Amino acid sequence: MTPRRDNASAMNESGGIPGEDRVAQPGQPRTVAFDGLRHEFGRLLIRNLLLNLLTLGIYRFWAKTRVRHFLWRHVKILGEPLEYLGTGTELLIGFLAVVVIFAPVATAYSYAVPFLIPWEIPFSGIAIQLFYYAVLVFLIQMAVYRVRRYRLTRTAWRSVRFGLHGSAFKYASIWLLHGLMTLATLGLAYPWLRVATTRYFARNARFGSTSVSFNARAGGLFRRWLTVAAPGLAAIGLFIAVNEEGFEALGSLWNALREGKVITNPVALVLFVVRKFNLMPLWLVVLSFSLFVWYRVGEFRYFVNAMRIGETRLSSRMDTAIVYGVYFAFIVVIVGAALFLLFGVLGSLIGFLKLGGITGKQVIFLITTLLLLAIYWFYGFVRMLFVKVALLTNICETLSLERQEALDRTVQATAALPSHGEGLADALDVAGL
Repeated sequence: MTPRRDNASAMNESGGIPGEDRVAQPGQPRTVAFDGLRHEFGRLLIRNLLLNLLTLGIYRFWAKTRVRHFLWRHVKILGEPLEYLGTGTELLIGFLAVVVIFAPVATAYSYAVPFLIPWEIPFSGIAIQLFYYAVLVFLIQMAVYRVRRYRLTRTAWRSVRFGLHGSAFKYASIWLLHGLMTLATLGLAYPWLRVATTRYFARNARFGSTSVSFNARAGGLFRRWLTVAAPGLAAIGLFIAVNEEGFEALGSLWNALREGKVITNPVALVLFVVRKFNLMPLWLVVLSFSLFVWYRVGEFRYFVNAMRIGETRLSSRMDTAIVYGVYFAFIVVIVGAALFLLFGVLGSLIGFLKLGGITGKQVIFLITTLLLLAIYWFYGFVRMLFVKVALLTNICETLSLERQEALDRTVQATAALPSHGEGLADALDVAGL
């Protein structure tokens, strides 16, 4: 008798993407849903903005908490909502704790490194910068893991908390090792980076007393990733092949700088060098970036279908076309709004001021700055209200659970909870999930 294998393992070995061709069965009950209303969420975001302005940004910790309360409670699993148990005070304490420790260390580093590595050593400046960015990336990945731990321990369903064990240091080490491998292979090892880090996270995650398993393999993603990476690699090769004259001009500029020659018009010189390059191969980079969305949706389905919560199986049919539609509409709205504000509103205001005899550069600079801040806020508002909500809705509508009755046997675990919030992530401005 042939032994039974689960679908995730079988798909891994065949190199396919679970859920790629799977469609919802008619009459199939929806096990996960998001029922939040955009107008309610929009009012919450505007209220958060006003309170942030009034408190000079201090309210942002409580603003994050209110947003999470809204999103969590409108995600319904088997008809019952998730609960978010975190507080704004926890986030504030975590942020202050890291700032008190991190700021002096960063200051000491900036002063101490020049004495530790003499500038007379060849390429010492490059070595210092590489070391600095390697440490920064490592800290960011530690922050990502700690963010996930905090958010999971502050998430509950049926009064049972989620949790995350494991070490942030080990997770960052795995990420850094595979990140270096990805760089060394010009990006081809990216699926191994994604699978290794997701495996460590998933296998340390828990729902109460129930552990999570994860059976994905990078080979199941490599062919899909190769479709994304091939145009980018081709662009690099073609760019080098057709730009011999441009590289010669760039080399001449570098030699002039090394010899200490004074450049009276650096902008014109840079433009002259840029004109020497043929930029047509870079359109392949645009194609590669556009295919990256297709890859990530397939990767998401693959990871979800490879995951188990105890005996409960997860299945995703996330729709790639919807994701493309959401991002296309978002780009059109943001570009249109930016052009309208900068060329329509700004031009009209400047014309009005000139008619009134107000031509001070300070006033024009202030108005321009305020409009840029308005574009920045509008970008975040539209991205949160339409992109993130649309994607969350799509994820929930296409996610299903099999053998969900096994969750009834889950009891609350007694693992220790972190006492404060996302301090390192807030200090480094990291989005953990």
